Amino acid sequence: MVTVMLTAWVPQFHPPPCSIEQQQRGVCQGQSNFQMGVLVFGLFWLSIGSGGIRPCSVPFAVDQFDLTTAEGRHGSSTFYTLYYTTQTLVMLINQTVLVYIQDNVSWTLGFALPALYMIVSILFFFAGFKVYAYVKPKGSNFSGIVQVLVAAQHKRHFHLDTQASLYDPPLQNDSEGKLLLTNDFR
Repeated sequence: MVTVMLTAWVPQFHPPPCSIEQQQRGVCQGQSNFQMGVLVFGLFWLSIGSGGIRPCSVPFAVDQFDLTTAEGRHGSSTFYTLYYTTQTLVMLINQTVLVYIQDNVSWTLGFALPALYMIVSILFFFAGFKVYAYVKPKGSNFSGIVQVLVAAQHKRHFHLDTQASLYDPPLQNDSEGKLLLTNDFR
């Protein structure tokens, strides 16, 4: 995010400004390969960072709750509500206030604010580093995916009797709750 902010702030990282008259005459100077490289570099690391944090933030946060207790399940439910409400509000702000700042105040400030918020969030994350609960992963995600693909391949011609009940294997650990079975996706 800092690199993307620098593309708007440092004159060497972006093409010179171009007025409407210059645009109409077609005499605007475009970006150089270096400037495009800096922008792509920043966007690349921004996508790597957001792609690395988004799928991990919710499971890590839910690991902080003990789902075997009523209090833990309530805390988890409250967390989901607050998380998605916050996400929606942040997107609303990004789509309105931040775009207004970029268009009417400054592109540099419009990119600096999210960079500052990201730095503050990283500091908050590391401030609580010692009190987080760390749950060790069990098994492999890939083996479950392969098992499903192999079972689907073996059962591709299998027709389920309309009177048959769905297979509901018992849990290995009673501490986890089960989802109720439905007739969806028979």
